[in-house]
Amino acid sequence: MQQGLELVFLGMGTVFIFLIVLIVCTTIMSKAVMAFTKNQPQPDTTKPISNSQGLPEPVLAAVITAAIHQHRASKSK
Repeated sequence: MQQGLELVFLGMGTVFIFLIVLIVCTTIMSKAVMAFTKNQPQPDTTKPISNSQGLPEPVLAAVITAAIHQHRASKSK
């Protein structure tokens, strides 16, 4: 019985220490990343959102809607 309790406390202690080390490492890495990205320029949010081909969102939505309509029309024939 005593040996079982010793193993329980040893195992729980090991996990507890590992979690403390993990928290410390994560905090250090977070501070390092924040220090490196502090000087990065912020993205310009005044421009309208566009896809990879440069089409603005309303135009892209119209193109997708037309393609879906054309596809459904060709299936019904």
